[in-house]
Amino acid sequence: MKTLIVAEKPSVAADIAQALGGFTRRGGYFERSDLLVASARGHLVQLGVRKDDDPGFNLARLPVIPQRFALEALPGTQQTLDLLRQLAGRSDVERLINACDAGREGELIFRLIVEYLRVRKPIERMWLQTMTATGIKQAYAQRRSDADMRPLAAAARSRAEADWLVGVNATRALTKANLVAPGELVSAGRVQTPTLALLVDREEEIRSFEPRDFWEVIATLSVAAGSWQAKWFDPAFKPNADPAARADRTFDRSMAETVQQACSGVTPNSVKDSSKPVRRNPPKLYDLTTLQRDANARHGFSAKTTLSLAQALYEQHKVLTYPRTDSNHLPEDYPPKVAQVLKLLPQGFQPFAQAILGHGWLTPRHPVFDNRKISDHFAIIPTGKAPTGLSEAESRIYDLVVRRFLAAFHPPAEYLETTRLAEIAGYRFRATGRVLVSAGWLAVYGGEAASAAKEKGKDAGKEVQNLPAMRAGEPVSNDAVTVRTGQTTPPPRFTEASLLAAMENAGKLVDDDALAAAMKERGLGTPATRANTIEELLSEKKRYLERHGKELVPTGKGIRLIQSLRDNGLVALASPELTGDWESRLARIERGQETREAFMAGIAGTTQDLVARIRAKAVAAPAGAAGVGAGTGTDIGCRCGQAKLQERPKSWGCPSCGLTIWKEMAGRKTRKTDVKALCKSGHTPVLDGFTSKAGKKFSAALRLAAGPGGGKVEFAFDDRGPAPRQDARQDLSRQSRPDTPGRATAPLQHAAPGVQPRRPSTGSRGRKGSGDFEPPPH
Repeated sequence: MKTLIVAEKPSVAADIAQALGGFTRRGGYFERSDLLVASARGHLVQLGVRKDDDPGFNLARLPVIPQRFALEALPGTQQTLDLLRQLAGRSDVERLINACDAGREGELIFRLIVEYLRVRKPIERMWLQTMTATGIKQAYAQRRSDADMRPLAAAARSRAEADWLVGVNATRALTKANLVAPGELVSAGRVQTPTLALLVDREEEIRSFEPRDFWEVIATLSVAAGSWQAKWFDPAFKPNADPAARADRTFDRSMAETVQQACSGVTPNSVKDSSKPVRRNPPKLYDLTTLQRDANARHGFSAKTTLSLAQALYEQHKVLTYPRTDSNHLPEDYPPKVAQVLKLLPQGFQPFAQAILGHGWLTPRHPVFDNRKISDHFAIIPTGKAPTGLSEAESRIYDLVVRRFLAAFHPPAEYLETTRLAEIAGYRFRATGRVLVSAGWLAVYGGEAASAAKEKGKDAGKEVQNLPAMRAGEPVSNDAVTVRTGQTTPPPRFTEASLLAAMENAGKLVDDDALAAAMKERGLGTPATRANTIEELLSEKKRYLERHGKELVPTGKGIRLIQSLRDNGLVALASPELTGDWESRLARIERGQETREAFMAGIAGTTQDLVARIRAKAVAAPAGAAGVGAGTGTDIGCRCGQAKLQERPKSWGCPSCGLTIWKEMAGRKTRKTDVKALCKSGHTPVLDGFTSKAGKKFSAALRLAAGPGGGKVEFAFDDRGPAPRQDARQDLSRQSRPDTPGRATAPLQHAAPGVQPRRPSTGSRGRKGSGDFEPPPH
């Protein structure tokens, strides 16, 4: 008997086959006596809802909350799914191994495929941390059981369904409510909308900022060895609510002039030096977000570009470990592996590698080794494989990772910091100088040491200069005292680097301590999805952000969305608290402390409340607004008298009242003449060609009954004037079919949302793990 290993990508499947050995390639898969290896191509299957249960953009009938989600194949994936179905269904295949990416998303990709294919065979898990042959063999040898993975699978599926419910319903409801951009798609979601709010809030700070003049008093002092500049400061200053206030500036011009006049030409009463050692610790290893931030700041790479490059260095070149990680630590049993990698690094890095090994800086007690700070994956580090055939951009990312890896195992940089205080006419002046005593980790960066040193630290804004040597008791000359004028500046606009940092640290914006703690590890989105979130906000379809050089600037549409949410009591959708609550509960599901059913029940309630609030605030679309998925204009005037119908792929719809007339009802194609009759007279003559769920042919008229959302189309089994009584109507707003043709019956019982995976469905295509979904137009 054989086992089928399913990888996430073809390149990973090839690596697994090569590492485990003995395989023969057979078209799209590999085979040996006991194993088959095949692959997905990322997401193959998406969540959706049966078209019979899908109200589309009809605000009156939202929200759509399937009791069970439909599954549908993504475009272009059927051939891959057919191959996996064939292999999984073989009589000699007794079990499957999930070798998709180790984490929530890889678990989801595999589980959706298995459910879609209706595979009922035992499952095991390969947890791949590196794509080296050793790493693959280790993952295969240490396979995890299906029982061990079920809590992670439950959390992954819950997150995906919750994102679908909130994203799809919020997008459709906001679009039809005409609160933001009438006639345009208004996309919203759990991750993208709070991220947009960060940028909108920053833009509001910038636009409302009123610059203020401030004054500084500068004394130029000198001794025999040279001169320096010292700045007057108020020793009694205490930080307050004004972020622009500082001890060494004043907003009172007369105060600055008073200090200048009092001190000009006056010999300092005393000048004293005080020195202290200062240590700057090495930076932590890279996780994906910090790598994206550095690559953007140093090389101008977008977050999406950096992820793509890092993924290529992992999958194709195999010179880096898995990049989609949120950890900057390594497993506690990794010191021998690190020592091995250090010895294998390219020659240009060997002086630093040998220093680490020679001085004994690599020890099991090094703080980088900490299992408690590793979730799905450890930090991004080199694998030790020689980098060959890299592009220039790939080389830059590789260089960043290797230097950070080397720096992390070097000792701190050490400085001697000298503060020189001068007292002149009772006023105090200060200057700071710093001398590098030991380069420590800065040596790894060579000429870039200065910029590397400025990455972090509470003294980032301190003015540091080279202070001339001063002998004890040496007289000090006061050469000049001047007043320097400055002006406060608004906070800077976000770049991708600073936005990534803000998304990562969004938990700090959450007041609830428990929710903030839940977001501490993940923030808004995940390292793997933040780049896509930014790109989606910039996309032509959404137009919420624009790039101005390196700056990210919200558009008018983006600003209106956030303002509308806040003005209409929908603050939760624009704040990170929603993500905090979800992450807290998803973590509990992963630990087996909360059930998936309880979580999803809460999400359903949140969705219903969200749509109800939006519906209550909805306004009519202005004349001329085409509406979402408007399609092709027609000459058919809607019965509401406010607009002409738009023809869509599956329906005709009114952009004003929301009326939807499906192109197929109960197995019969709706003709344009039927649509005209409905809109003109409110009913059609008796029509032939309908088919009941029982498969019986029947005839009936179509009637347009009044109701919310433009009304609804019903069956009527007579052809007389007004619409039939309520007990003689068949609601076709969900394309239902009567079981008993030939007479009026009670309203239809719609098909239960318990859906077979391959039934027709309306899916909402979302990129991997994005957390934000957007429904396709009808």
